[in-house]
Amino acid sequence: MGFPRLNHNPVRYLGDTVNCSVCGKTMTYEQTNQLWISLNVGTDILPLLTNLCSKEYESKLPTPPKDYVQFAHKGGAGLKQPLDEDERFELEMKDYEDNQSDNVIVITQTDNNETPLDKSTERKEFPILKLIRKIWER
Repeated sequence: MGFPRLNHNPVRYLGDTVNCSVCGKTMTYEQTNQLWISLNVGTDILPLLTNLCSKEYESKLPTPPKDYVQFAHKGGAGLKQPLDEDERFELEMKDYEDNQSDNVIVITQTDNNETPLDKSTERKEFPILKLIRKIWER
């Protein structure tokens, strides 16, 4: 899900003032610069709203984890976000299938007398991740 745009729609709390997320300075909503940032909280990565009293503190914010927007931002539909886990998996599977399209395994069955049967079978080799994903979705 996208981040709500903060440019003309700041998040308001109870009261007329808010504290800076870095230094704790009290300021009005007109003075604050609100930005979204994704950071580790315990074992999870959460979107957090920052209230900053100066541009200087924007550079002091920690760097978000890999596979998340790598900077503090105002949100909105125009924000280019990294692919999520499902999108990355689908892209990797498409690349794998494109690379494996020429690799078809032909299996010829034989009976006990070692004479080939008339029927040959073609199958495509699937990566272990695709199998795990199918099992997981059940």
